[in-house]
Amino acid sequence: MTRRPLQRAFTLFEVMVAIAIFALMGVALLEAVAVVQEAVAATRRDSGRGEFRRFALRRVLAAQTREALTAGGNLTLDDGGSVSWTVTLADTTIPDLHQAVVTLDWSGSEPEELTLWVFRPEWSESETRSNLIQNLRTEYPSDRFSTF
Repeated sequence: MTRRPLQRAFTLFEVMVAIAIFALMGVALLEAVAVVQEAVAATRRDSGRGEFRRFALRRVLAAQTREALTAGGNLTLDDGGSVSWTVTLADTTIPDLHQAVVTLDWSGSEPEELTLWVFRPEWSESETRSNLIQNLRTEYPSDRFSTF
């Protein structure tokens, strides 16, 4: 009597477990791809906003008068959205130093505020400027500082 070698095969249960494992790995892989695609899209959106932020800041720094700066503006973006900006100026206790709060209002998003400190002697009112300089002279005697 000759013995035949046993033929080994996968059972139905083993095949089903393997398919389930591969399906779970596929779902995890697709989820990872979706997360990466969303991150890339967000980066593209933010880079466009970053470019516009720099544009708005250049506008603030290039403004020659208070009126030109506080007039604000509106711009249509490449993606069809729009953004408007306004600037609120506030004087500080330092002569010729102004606080500029730039509000960017993106279409479909929350407004964003950027605060800048801008040194512009031509924006100062002469009476306010004289009072601030006098206050500094009083606070800092001339024997310590001769620049005021």
